[in-house]
Amino acid sequence: MPFPLRPPFRTRLRAFTLIELMVVVVVISILAMLAVPSMIRAKNERRGVGAAGNINLILREARARAQGRGSAQALIINVGPGTGQRGTFKIREALDADGNPYPNCRSTNWNAANVAGNETGLLNLNGGIDAQTDLETSALVEGAQVSNFVLCFAPNGRVYQAAGLGNLGQAVELVQPIRFDVSQVNAGNKVGRTRSIFLTPNGQSRIQTRLGS
Repeated sequence: MPFPLRPPFRTRLRAFTLIELMVVVVVISILAMLAVPSMIRAKNERRGVGAAGNINLILREARARAQGRGSAQALIINVGPGTGQRGTFKIREALDADGNPYPNCRSTNWNAANVAGNETGLLNLNGGIDAQTDLETSALVEGAQVSNFVLCFAPNGRVYQAAGLGNLGQAVELVQPIRFDVSQVNAGNKVGRTRSIFLTPNGQSRIQTRLGS
């Protein structure tokens, strides 16, 4: 006797309800809101690392050019914490009257036409991205904060410091490390990590990261 055929088994599909979908959207929104501050901090940290690395690079470039070219290299520095000046660094090479590399920091006429137009390196930290990040660069020379000054790298490895190009004739040889600090500032206070670039009297530089000011 044949068995009767059973109707095919039908699986009942259940869809998400509107309330469940709304709960998922709310959870995703909350997670996104929690993640945004961390992402902003990470972005600002990367920019601070990049700015400190670029300052370190231009210090090394000035030293390398002095030793490789056999000519003095003046690094004109302008940093102004609290003024919106995040820092400009310009390298100017010493030349004699005939346009040849000249090794002496003190006896070079740094304002001569052929020398003034011989800028071989530039670092400008005043771009829009740096402004959005609220980066601030400061410099400490012999424990005092300085905004505008000049460093001169000689081919023999010595470094001289003066208040400006016109003062390099009376420049003093560096005997203590100079420190550049790159920090993020919020409402006038330093936040997060500070990247410090140390320049030693022999012209070598290194970066150190620390918390706070």
